[in-house]
Amino acid sequence: MKTLETELAEAGLDVFAAFSTRGWADPYVLNPFARRAGALACVIGNSKALWPVFTATGACGDHPLDRYVVETVSRLSAAASSRLGAHHIHWAHVVRPAAVPIQRVAEHAGLARLGPAWLSVHPEFGPWFGLRAVVVFDTDGPETVSPAPDPCSACDGKPCIPAVQAALDAGPRATWRDWLAARDACPVGRDSRYDEAQLEYHYTKNPACLGR
Repeated sequence: MKTLETELAEAGLDVFAAFSTRGWADPYVLNPFARRAGALACVIGNSKALWPVFTATGACGDHPLDRYVVETVSRLSAAASSRLGAHHIHWAHVVRPAAVPIQRVAEHAGLARLGPAWLSVHPEFGPWFGLRAVVVFDTDGPETVSPAPDPCSACDGKPCIPAVQAALDAGPRATWRDWLAARDACPVGRDSRYDEAQLEYHYTKNPACLGR
């Protein structure tokens, strides 16, 4: 039987970490199963591996990537519920009435550390990944989770800081390329950098990028 992690990876959602809601600062926001203090939760994201899988679907219309993520995570999580219990999904792109602090969740899960330029930094992918959802199941999570690796503390010069400051200083004149410079400045995971079509789509949502 395939695991939820394997099925998600096959769908291009190849960034995954399972953890327990125990110890989360506000467990009743993250965990709807209040009777279970240490519920199993999974934070889900993607590297550049998502792009060819997603674009092969011929997606179009409004917010096609968000729609693909919702349909895929919902379908696979529902299938996993038969063995893991009832589930609830928090979506990273849904910010009302309140956004789930998914970067902090990813750090709590041992997946990626939040760096000084407000970018989550994965030990393999660096800043070149996206966080998409947190799924909580009504079953017990793991007893322990290893802390997220911290590649930023030992980073010489921390080049992401002046890059993001330059974008902030540009104010309304800043382009998406100015914000991209902060990611490009990170020395971690450079082989995982998105290609140009994926980069432009993530920053601009230009539908013309989907056909490239």
